[in-house]
Amino acid sequence: LVEYFDQFIEQKTPRYVLIQGDKSDPPLSYDQENYYRFGKHGKKIIYAKGASKHILDICSHELVNSKIQILTKLRKLELLKVAEAMEADALRVLGFSFRNLEKEDKSPESSLIFLGFMGMQDCPRPEVREALKDCLAAGIKVKMITGDSALTAKAIAQQIGMHCKIMTGCD
Repeated sequence: LVEYFDQFIEQKTPRYVLIQGDKSDPPLSYDQENYYRFGKHGKKIIYAKGASKHILDICSHELVNSKIQILTKLRKLELLKVAEAMEADALRVLGFSFRNLEKEDKSPESSLIFLGFMGMQDCPRPEVREALKDCLAAGIKVKMITGDSALTAKAIAQQIGMHCKIMTGCD
């Protein structure tokens, strides 16, 4: 699975991409609003990666020690807390899931199996702190608008000495 997702990172593909097995496969839906994407490998498995909350919303099970277990509401809350802790450490967090497809599957994008989170660190450039000081000294009001989580943005803002309201794409 890791190799499957690695190819997207290395290829610098657009953020939203739909991958299909072959031309005879029915099209899969694609939900830009929730920021997750679906890809189909062959005709047997559907993979999804995206924002932790949205991935957990479409999962009914999780893989734990090579065994598939039911993903309860309580467990989803525990996992969201894990993702939030990662975000508070200035990590961009993605959730990963998959599901084996059955023939004539009417809703392939539900009841997926949660695999886990991946946290990526994207450190601010060294010159950002000084540029921020220059802007503030010049009377420029600086705002942070992010497509990442507000927790990640807040942690990064603290790293560069920025004290302002954080706005996400939803704001």
